[in-house]
Amino acid sequence: MKIVKRISVLAVIFFVFISVCACDTQPDPQPQTQEPSTSEQPQTPEAEETMDIGSQRQVLWDDYIIDTDGTTAVLSVNHPQVADTPIFTFDAPWEGDSCDYFSIISIPQEDGSTLYRMYYNGWKVDEVEQSGTSAIKICAIESTDGINWYRPNYGLHSYEGEDNTNIVMMTPEGFDNFFVFIDQNPDCPPEQKYKAVSEYLGSDDYAALYGYTSPDGLNWTKGFRLASTAEGTFDSVNTCFYNELDGKYYLYFRGFHDSDGDGTAETRDIRFKSADSFDMLESSQMQMLEYEDDYDFALYTNNAMPYFRAPQTIMALPTRYNDHGTTWTPNYDALPDAEERAQRYETNQRYATVTTDAILMISHNGLTFSRFAEAFATAGPEHSGNWLYGDCYFAYGMIQTPAEFPDQDDVLSLYSFEGKFSGEPARLYRWTIRMDGFASYKADYEGKTLLTKPLVFDGDEMYINFRTSGAGSIVIRVLDENGQEIEGFHTCELFGDSTDRLVTFEGGEISELKGQTVRLEFEMRDAEIYSFIFQ
Repeated sequence: MKIVKRISVLAVIFFVFISVCACDTQPDPQPQTQEPSTSEQPQTPEAEETMDIGSQRQVLWDDYIIDTDGTTAVLSVNHPQVADTPIFTFDAPWEGDSCDYFSIISIPQEDGSTLYRMYYNGWKVDEVEQSGTSAIKICAIESTDGINWYRPNYGLHSYEGEDNTNIVMMTPEGFDNFFVFIDQNPDCPPEQKYKAVSEYLGSDDYAALYGYTSPDGLNWTKGFRLASTAEGTFDSVNTCFYNELDGKYYLYFRGFHDSDGDGTAETRDIRFKSADSFDMLESSQMQMLEYEDDYDFALYTNNAMPYFRAPQTIMALPTRYNDHGTTWTPNYDALPDAEERAQRYETNQRYATVTTDAILMISHNGLTFSRFAEAFATAGPEHSGNWLYGDCYFAYGMIQTPAEFPDQDDVLSLYSFEGKFSGEPARLYRWTIRMDGFASYKADYEGKTLLTKPLVFDGDEMYINFRTSGAGSIVIRVLDENGQEIEGFHTCELFGDSTDRLVTFEGGEISELKGQTVRLEFEMRDAEIYSFIFQ
């Protein structure tokens, strides 16, 4: 009997052991009538990670396409260079020190050239505590090259007896902002090709966000309410664009949230909605942007846009609002225009103590962004009129312009104003940065590696945007999906500084590998890479 009891006990122990192991290794059974959700479906690593990039340019501004485990190169934000002198001064009687909130559109001409039009708020203040000397007007300047700008005479509105003005919109209530874009929707009616987003300041539905339409960008019709005051606070540049990749309109606007739990919504944030139509009648629910970090930056503007050379990538250059508190410290005495700053401190403290800069953010779905905590642009070396609330408000949009020296690759031109609330006419500055140069992966002289995730491409040739020192280099190897080098598919040492270098491989044509799953390995020394493309 003792032997039988021992065998029975051992059997029970064995059965319990097997049951526990099974519970540890198998999911809970689903009812036979319930289909498992998509998120519960097992996926192979290749199906989950392989990226079909086709012939799209890949800008290396985040780790979206990067195998971070196999990469030692360092991702960092780059910085634009600003010209020493302003390219335009807003000194017309209807303009002044507070001209701001610029947006640029590119208008193709019949002769194949492009006309650039930059819209902005025309206004000034005499005392900081006042909202302005008159209602804000919407004005525009134009350029044919992105470098030289002029004030056109639209003949649409007069100001104090002056008929020759560049005023596009003027109402008794005025405007706080007016963002303009050209609708890329192929089904857009011609009479609505130009669209605008603006905070509405009329007596009915005051401060809601409205859409406007126009056939020419000059004659506008107020249309749809895009967002209510329950969804956001719209006294900023609120932006919109048609995303050609998914056929939806993306709308970005400003709001406030409670960041310290005291019940007061005091931190400026960016919010998002999307819809199949510009009227936003059947839009997604408003959402605050999501970030891959835990910083709670106060962001005043958003400047979210598809990057024109890689439209699958949405970039943003928001102005960051940095509140240093309301206590006057000796540092303010050391900043430019200390006497005028002290006067502003007496009437509106934040206009004296707040500073603004700009940061870079990147998204691949329009809602979730990675961002650099380090500033993309700052007020720069101190001089009269800067290090004020109002620095680094970049215009929406950018223009490809010639480099300073002949035969060099083109650069990107960005624009921002300076001198807000200074009592002097605002000044527009042009900043430049290399093509695709907003961020890059860098390697020091000791050498680093950049490795992509598995990808599939479609193209006959490969081009890279890169820079090295004279002693630096980049060697590119094509690996198979298992990480093994494909025989013959490596380059010689590449060195130089080019935004569009054709890559040749020593053992074959890269077109032989299109449609196959591969990885790219960049062996880098004192070098950086900004983008690559197969085409």
